[in-house]
Amino acid sequence: MRLMWTRVMTGGFGNPNNKLIRALVEFKGYLYAMTANGADGGEIHRSVTGEPGTWEEVVDRAFLAFGNTRHRPFRSLRVWNDRLYVGTGFVAQIWRSEDGTRWEKVADNGFGKGKRNLSVRSLELFRNCLYAGAGTEFIGSAGVYRSCNGDAWKPVVSDGFGRPWSNNHVYALKVFNDQLYAGTFNALQGAAVYRSHDGQSWEPVAQRGFGHRGNVYVYEFRAYQPTPSAPAKLVAITGGNPAGGEAWIYDGTIWSPFALNGFGKRRNSDIWTASQFESDFYVGTWKFPWQRSDDNGAELWRYDYATGRWEAETLDGFGNPANDGFRVLFPWRGALYATLRNPTTGAELWKATVP
Repeated sequence: MRLMWTRVMTGGFGNPNNKLIRALVEFKGYLYAMTANGADGGEIHRSVTGEPGTWEEVVDRAFLAFGNTRHRPFRSLRVWNDRLYVGTGFVAQIWRSEDGTRWEKVADNGFGKGKRNLSVRSLELFRNCLYAGAGTEFIGSAGVYRSCNGDAWKPVVSDGFGRPWSNNHVYALKVFNDQLYAGTFNALQGAAVYRSHDGQSWEPVAQRGFGHRGNVYVYEFRAYQPTPSAPAKLVAITGGNPAGGEAWIYDGTIWSPFALNGFGKRRNSDIWTASQFESDFYVGTWKFPWQRSDDNGAELWRYDYATGRWEAETLDGFGNPANDGFRVLFPWRGALYATLRNPTTGAELWKATVP
């Protein structure tokens, strides 16, 4: 069933330099939104209801420059042990907060590797520890770092899973069926997926961009279980593909194509975000700005579990061609929230409910 969408926020929370919202999480009764800001790093805003006019800024741009020689953009956001953790870029750091307003730094200088770990793009919980995915596109070696107390961090992967010059970054981490999965950035051979039963030993479960080297990164993993009696499956979404971004679905043994070739449009070079909502599955695209095969905005697609078909929720960025990418889909309190990148006037936030 097609959802009813309403706009919650436009203009990047009053700052058009906030071109996208990179993450949404719930923390202590609030919905938190983390922005990306090419001018001066980013901001964090929160709302107790998620409704228009209820958002307050709790982290401003000065936070990212504190103790640093330059602003460090936010990359990842996660709640663990009743604290909020944020991973940054240029060079990778991790900060945490007990209340969302006061922060302390718990990891610095790319976990000791400097520019070889330029950013922390993923944070995930596994067996009472927090895992961070790190690296640097094109020049780094993908790494995974673990902390079981939030203070001390140790590498569990530091050599790109044995491919130090091709697996450059860990973009995605996800627990599925009591195993930890990692998705890499690999511009030479195509993205790869690895999994671990203990967080220490890893095995490959997908290589070479799922058979298409144009899939250079796995952006996210999401679990999909349309009904309580249906087996859960893992969905990986890819990007950087000149033929169009893809989604692949995994039953624990075999990867199968879920959505291919950017839904028939090469400009949908990235499947940028995904989420289950009710029994259906949603994916949002980013339209690569150099491929002007159409003038419309980003696309949001829904896999209808009842029919087994993909249906479009929007093909034009909710009527705004400048909304060129869906970056986050996040279910919260019976609604589905969607964030859109807008490089012209600033990020937008939308909310959907079932009619």
